[in-house]
Amino acid sequence: MFVGEDDSEGLAGRLKMIADGKEWSRTAMISLVIPVFNEEENLPLLINRVRTVMTRMKRPWELILVDDGSWDRSLEILKAFTIYPEVRIIELTRNYGQHAAILAGFSIVRGEIVVTPVTNMPPSSRPLRHTSERG
Repeated sequence: MFVGEDDSEGLAGRLKMIADGKEWSRTAMISLVIPVFNEEENLPLLINRVRTVMTRMKRPWELILVDDGSWDRSLEILKAFTIYPEVRIIELTRNYGQHAAILAGFSIVRGEIVVTPVTNMPPSSRPLRHTSERG
């Protein structure tokens, strides 16, 4: 999942296909695990899009945001998002890297379905999408 151009409808459809597969019940929780490193400018857009998409799905969900040692205002912004009951924050003491941050998030997931981003593109070019959509 990425931050950038608006593709909320496409993400919802793809997550619904994954979640509604025969092996998953309609009540299976979806956990989104997203590492964050110096993303203060992108975080408001991210939270709005994720909440919009996930609320439309009418399924239980959680958003785990892992601050990977950001030195900008990312952590402060993430903490403000905890007003939403679905949002959980992990603060790493330094920058351990994307993979370590994702693994830290995995350690606390509650969901049966776990979705993670691919964030190897600059923030301004990351559309909000599930990584398997482009086929």
